[in-house]
Amino acid sequence: MLIDENDQPQVTDFGLAKRLDGESSLTLNEAIQQVVTQDPVTPRLLNPGVPRDLQTVCLKCLEKEPERRYPTAAALALELGRFLNGEPTIARPLGPLGRAWRWCRRKPLVAGLWATTVAAVAGGLVLALLGLATARQEARAALRSAQKSNRVAELLRELIATAEPAAGKRQDFTVREMLDTFSADLEHLLADDPEVEVSVRTALASAYLELYEVDTAWIHLARALALVKTHLSANALEAAIVFQTVGQYYSLNEQTEEAWPYFLRAQPILRRELTADHFRLLHLKTQLAIGYRDAGDSPPAYELLHEAVALTRRKAGERDADVHRAHALRFLAGMYRLERRFDEARASIAEWRQALAPHFPAAHQLLLLADFQEALLFRGQARSTSNAALFEQAIAGFNRVLDSQLTALPEEHVDTLETRLELARTHFYAGHTDAAVRLILDAYEAAHRKVGPDHPMTRKVLAALEQIREATGRPELDTVGRDEPAKSTP
Repeated sequence: MLIDENDQPQVTDFGLAKRLDGESSLTLNEAIQQVVTQDPVTPRLLNPGVPRDLQTVCLKCLEKEPERRYPTAAALALELGRFLNGEPTIARPLGPLGRAWRWCRRKPLVAGLWATTVAAVAGGLVLALLGLATARQEARAALRSAQKSNRVAELLRELIATAEPAAGKRQDFTVREMLDTFSADLEHLLADDPEVEVSVRTALASAYLELYEVDTAWIHLARALALVKTHLSANALEAAIVFQTVGQYYSLNEQTEEAWPYFLRAQPILRRELTADHFRLLHLKTQLAIGYRDAGDSPPAYELLHEAVALTRRKAGERDADVHRAHALRFLAGMYRLERRFDEARASIAEWRQALAPHFPAAHQLLLLADFQEALLFRGQARSTSNAALFEQAIAGFNRVLDSQLTALPEEHVDTLETRLELARTHFYAGHTDAAVRLILDAYEAAHRKVGPDHPMTRKVLAALEQIREATGRPELDTVGRDEPAKSTP
């Protein structure tokens, strides 16, 4: 409702305006009274296909009390961004007691009669007090969520500002440098705001893990874990996200036994707080499947991966669902390949490509991973059949992937290092000793220089180098990597 220059109320809501325009006998005063006294119809009653999280956001926008709505348009924009990205929304559905309290406030006379009757029967006064307490708690929680949303928005602006030309940065200012610059100011930016600090540090840790910067990621995760212990409930959704990210950290360090307890701590909380097809639960299924696979227990691994694929197939065509389906299919293809179930591996790779093709160009990293997995498949078939032609197909596939990577990534990027490593292994298995030695030495030098001796990728390259050294006895490999320090992980 807006007030015009003549102090007359004007209806700007399309639905009400349409009804007042002649399609019903509803008067303006009746319309205003309806808005004030009645809750809006929930979107899912009008369209069952509306996602529950989107319904919750819409209903929060329509709250009667201003303090229960989003405080600013920016806060609403952030919430909608979380919904579109498949992340948990801050707004939560109103509980039964909260709805009861709201009804009591709208209809005090009827509520009073009802409360008197219940009190006479079974102590309704206690229930009323509980309803009041719950409603107040929910109001405080909603206000806190809005404040947290605004705080995160401020921090996002700070992050973006670190890369703006006005900040005096170079044109080639990298993502890593932007994250480092922002991280250096966190203690100042997040003073006395532990809940927001947990969320921000966990997000930063995830970003560093994507860059394979595991040591820097741990700095943020250690701080987030300490804050969870001192300021949050261990059963809160934010705590579960921290636990899941810590598990991911250990997985990248190839420490499955250390990762497993954190994934298990996150699982019941995520199941309670999120829908079954939420991206965090889908990702957790894949992470648990990898743990089962690494422990040699294939049946539950296959079950979890097939569940993830089935859930995302229901939303085929939606970008986020297709990305998560491809992620699960990637590990399915790898398991099938290792068990020499080559036809099933090939079918998984084909569906993987089919899921991603509408959303990404052929040179996108997610599709290059499918090409990479196909090259591994050719190599697996070649080793099981001693087929030289299949070895050549595998080598050609790895070379195509490497060429595409080098057009978009630095030569020493972790993804290019892994492709060079597998190319060296393929030449070794094919009997091309000179090429294998040259490639493995190049890969080791680049890994050692770029990510350091303790990085998981350096250790993988070193393991392959040891294998080639023992099999070939080549003297140029004798002293390489002999004095590497042992990795110490928190």
